[in-house]
Amino acid sequence: MASETPLPPPPRDDQLTVAAIAIAAAAIVTFDHEALGHGSACLASGGHIALLTSVYFRCTTPSAWIAAGGPAGNLIMGAAAWLALQTVPARMARLRLLLMLITALGVFWEAGYLLYSMMRSDGDWFFAARAAFGEPAWPWQIGGAVTGLVLYLVGMRATAAATRALVGADESSGRRRARALLRTAWIAASVSACVAAAAYAPDRLGAMRQASLEIGAGSLPLLMLARRIRPGSARMEMPLSRHFGWIVFAVVLYAVFVATLGRGI
Repeated sequence: MASETPLPPPPRDDQLTVAAIAIAAAAIVTFDHEALGHGSACLASGGHIALLTSVYFRCTTPSAWIAAGGPAGNLIMGAAAWLALQTVPARMARLRLLLMLITALGVFWEAGYLLYSMMRSDGDWFFAARAAFGEPAWPWQIGGAVTGLVLYLVGMRATAAATRALVGADESSGRRRARALLRTAWIAASVSACVAAAAYAPDRLGAMRQASLEIGAGSLPLLMLARRIRPGSARMEMPLSRHFGWIVFAVVLYAVFVATLGRGI
């Protein structure tokens, strides 16, 4: 009786490189929200930045529209990253992973924040909506919560498609590979956000809690997405090998991020 040919082991991505790219993506997304979003809105309104950290922002000219700047920064940059992802060739897999995570982390952050703001009547989304729509609040709070759920679904669909393009999905090993990649990315992004926030000496615990909500809790869908990577006709792509250039890039970027937004400006 002929023996069956053993199946080759599933491809394995280098987890250190995946983690480094996820850390870089989390730093970029946080910069988009706090510095680029809130900061540019503050300056455009004629105010001055009084506090800028990885989780806190204050402007000398308080305004609901400055509050809206943070979410707008993430959503605009997330959309730009997704559009760029459509043009990057498959051979540039690490860049594709970075763009995918910038989109996912940014959209999931704002989807979760939108739900939180509408349910708690607090936060950037709530203040911006109240300035735009006034009272009574309950109609636009319900609409905002529904919009948050839609954002989550859109983000999950886009991330699932991008992940499938990265790993392929013609065998069950593709799903296992996607699960490992997304799990590593979520852990690295969440832990790095909390560590950076801990550098803010006046309120370490509060800053870490906020970071854990924005990046950690907000991007929990990354842990569920492997179930959406269904078998199909796509071929298995080559695994991401270790790349010291990307690792060094992430280390330098993160060090600058902690020394500036982490500690507070």
